[in-house]
Amino acid sequence: MTMRSICFVDGDHRSDLGKCIVALPGNASPEEFLIDYASALYELDDPFWTDQNIINRGISKATYRSFKQEIDSFNESLQRMQDNKESTKGRRREFNKKLFKDNRLFFELLLKHWLHNQDNKAEIDRFYSEFRAMFKKVAPYNEIDPNMWR
Repeated sequence: MTMRSICFVDGDHRSDLGKCIVALPGNASPEEFLIDYASALYELDDPFWTDQNIINRGISKATYRSFKQEIDSFNESLQRMQDNKESTKGRRREFNKKLFKDNRLFFELLLKHWLHNQDNKAEIDRFYSEFRAMFKKVAPYNEIDPNMWR
């Protein structure tokens, strides 16, 4: 079987290069991954919150606290549903996607911070290496010179 495309899956799945599947960085969906990262930065009092570029865009620890209240409220309602044996299927995913969409600038800046954080170098290098290998594998099937990516 020849694969003519690359499939990207959330970080809570594994890469399978034999099937041209590459897992995104993180151990969750991109939205959940970034929500967790924001929480970690908040708890660590990371310099992200005092970066002038972040402040100039109106983002602060207070911004995160408002997200946290929304998240906590959602988690409480989800727990009530579970206690009442109601289906919660897809609710967290919908909530995270809406939070992400409604606060896109915040999450874009957060992702840029994650990408420039040296603690994440190994994970970024893994993703880059796998993506590059898959590009070179599928390029000929799509009439693309695989050497375009050196």
